[in-house]
Amino acid sequence: RMLDLRPFASGNNAALYLADLADGGRLVVKSATRGDARLLLEAWMLNYIAEKSHLPVPRVISASKDLLLMNFVPHAASFDGAAQEDAAQHLARLHLVKAASYGLDRPTQIGTLEQLNDENGDWIAFFRERRLLPMAWLAHQEGAIDGKLLAQIEKVAAQLDLYITEPAPPSLIHGDVWAGNVLTMG
Repeated sequence: RMLDLRPFASGNNAALYLADLADGGRLVVKSATRGDARLLLEAWMLNYIAEKSHLPVPRVISASKDLLLMNFVPHAASFDGAAQEDAAQHLARLHLVKAASYGLDRPTQIGTLEQLNDENGDWIAFFRERRLLPMAWLAHQEGAIDGKLLAQIEKVAAQLDLYITEPAPPSLIHGDVWAGNVLTMG
């Protein structure tokens, strides 16, 4: 039973609320504010990271296309040097989770953008075809970069093997690390 529900934060495509429960527990309630919130996908991604790694992530209680309920993770407001080092260690351990190929069996998202993840055994090809070029084309389509910069990115993409090397072996990465996705334990 819920005792109180109050605004907690807001994002690009969802509003977050903090729900205080009668048993003393707390939940974060994420409510879609736009039709493309992809809350079911976010729930899948949180569950996937929790299942495959020891990275501390909120536990998903319930998910639908319009609503995501997660346990509340108590956290501090600051992100000092010690917290940054701890976050880096957690992310490094996440990279110890190995995979057979780069990508996943389904698209994911970064912010509001969909990321295609067709699996590929070749990192350079995967990065070029599923990250670099799609994001460049989208940025051009939305007017964020001009045709000249797009052509330069396409040129670099065609010769990507000259600039980066194949990591070995494929591993799990977070893919959307930013201040709003990192909590400092209080």
